[in-house]
Amino acid sequence: ILREEDGYVKVSMRSLGKFPVNELCHNHFGGGGHLNAAGGEFEGTMEEAVALFRSLLQTNKDLYL
Repeated sequence: ILREEDGYVKVSMRSLGKFPVNELCHNHFGGGGHLNAAGGEFEGTMEEAVALFRSLLQTNKDLYL
């Protein structure tokens, strides 16, 4: 889930299995959490946050395929 706030985008991720959303949130969104539930924030627009998220899925697809 990506939710736009005042000047930033709030990021909340959930996954199944071994896909490490906590690592993605820690490394790219200044946050963290558990393997299958994590969150963080993105300084920028919603469009930029979506573009980053899509690129992360592409570059990390070996983790969830």
